[in-house]
Amino acid sequence: MARSRGRRKLGKVDSPDGVFAGGPARKMRSQARVILKRRIENKTGDKSATLWYEGNYYHRFVYMRRRIRIDRWPDAVPFRNLSDLTEAQLILLLDALKKRGKGAVRFVDVSDAEAAAHARDVEGVLPGVYKQSAIGLGHPGRSDVKKSRFKNGKPVSKGRKLRTKGAITPKYVDDSDME
Repeated sequence: MARSRGRRKLGKVDSPDGVFAGGPARKMRSQARVILKRRIENKTGDKSATLWYEGNYYHRFVYMRRRIRIDRWPDAVPFRNLSDLTEAQLILLLDALKKRGKGAVRFVDVSDAEAAAHARDVEGVLPGVYKQSAIGLGHPGRSDVKKSRFKNGKPVSKGRKLRTKGAITPKYVDDSDME
């Protein structure tokens, strides 16, 4: 198959499922994007329908314009760009996307009354509730963030010990002269 120039489209090139090659997180992210893209296309009947992951754009282009919303998004997964999700969050999202029946993530129609009620409520429309404790905390960062690292012009922490000039030899007394 000849490779074309430019950006690859979802559902083309690397596999019949539309999953691109890469590490495990990249493959999971790609699978999630393909599943969500297919579901929004099936719901709207429009092949150019896209899912926006930024709150304002989701509200404007998906909720208000297309009059659909995501239902049953996993609570432990924040609704944002899939590239910003951790591997643990991607696993939870894929499990929810691959479910069938009652627990499946799906797109639901929005009534005119519902859309009018949430016309300006961006946060109220976003799917899911972010519970950080459900997947664990990341690295907290440096302990001295926003603290002075210098006191009286000198570093607070111990600097590395620099070697003095010349060889350092142990002191010893020559015993040969004592006899």
